[in-house]
Amino acid sequence: MRSHIEREELAALWSQGKTVAEIAEQTNCNFESVRYLAKKYELGRHPKATRNARATLTSEEKSTIADLRRAGKSWRDIAKTIGKPVTVCHEAVNGRMTVPKWDDDTAVLVPKAQIEERRARLAAPARDLTASIFGDPPVGYSAWDKRNGK
Repeated sequence: MRSHIEREELAALWSQGKTVAEIAEQTNCNFESVRYLAKKYELGRHPKATRNARATLTSEEKSTIADLRRAGKSWRDIAKTIGKPVTVCHEAVNGRMTVPKWDDDTAVLVPKAQIEERRARLAAPARDLTASIFGDPPVGYSAWDKRNGK
């Protein structure tokens, strides 16, 4: 097994986009030697390298991702549609790009009874420190208060 490859030979295979494993097999050299020599010869990033590469998205792709996500599609389906990794699609929506989570026509409706109960709870007199430490319910919300009609 060879331990050395000429710079020109390695550079030619590298620029063709062959993987490190393919170069090692073709040149009868081991995998680690190919990686070492590529770094030594300063060939730069491999043409097919994807790890730690930041994928750029066009504004069309970003809007498509946002629309598909609002439509309820999974990240995997969106990634297949766009042709980008799942993490890039996820980062586009949750990281670098801001997308409103709700459309105006899908507003959440809260029942009026629940709103009134919350207003009454907030308007109730404040509990003292002992009651809040020991977890007593607010005035008018304990079982004793309800039984006695307060």
